[in-house]
Amino acid sequence: MRVGGVRRWVESLTIVTADGERAVLRRGEPAGDAGAIRRFETDAAPAIHTHRTRIEAAFPNVRKNTAGFALDAYLATNDVLDLLIGSEGSLAIVSEATWDLEPVPRRRVGLRAALRQVESLSMLVPQLLSIDPSAVEFLDATFLEYVAAALERVPGGETLRAAGAMLMVEFEGEEEDGLDARLLRAEEILAPASLDLRAAREAPEADALWEIRHAASPLLANLGENRRSLQIVED
Repeated sequence: MRVGGVRRWVESLTIVTADGERAVLRRGEPAGDAGAIRRFETDAAPAIHTHRTRIEAAFPNVRKNTAGFALDAYLATNDVLDLLIGSEGSLAIVSEATWDLEPVPRRRVGLRAALRQVESLSMLVPQLLSIDPSAVEFLDATFLEYVAAALERVPGGETLRAAGAMLMVEFEGEEEDGLDARLLRAEEILAPASLDLRAAREAPEADALWEIRHAASPLLANLGENRRSLQIVED
């Protein structure tokens, strides 16, 4: 959440088109003269721009949207690179990507809340977003029931089994970013709505809180010979 979606971090893509041509797309530069790109700019791009108002009205006004082709991002930049990002091979095969990077924050803190009622999310999440978390993860009662055996091995696990849902919140940054104050504020927000609240003030403690989140994958991978896990890992 802190760093946003993938799009703004991609500087260039090397692609192979359906014609078998190789092309390199760099942000802010002309898209090149590969046949597929020329056809797009001649046949498809004018239609996209003609229907700009309709396209922009159809895209939801949300913090993050990665569904479908990013026509809204393309209209905002007029950069074919933005249309390719997230197309998952349907427009071209990506063989190489160049990313912009930033340093890993020095410190990470977090909270795990066993919520009394899932309905409280609509009140809690907007308040949490106002203090700039790096991650907010929601796990419903169905998930908690599925990993019930794993809950027995973690502090507060019995309380989680009785919870309506679980909410994970994490903050990253440097010492001067006020992480302790933001963590305290998150505790104040979540405490009235929680059966159990666990805080982590260092990275190892935060990792321990996330163990429940990762408990489902081993269970799904060992369903037996007659059952197969079809996991879809997607944000």
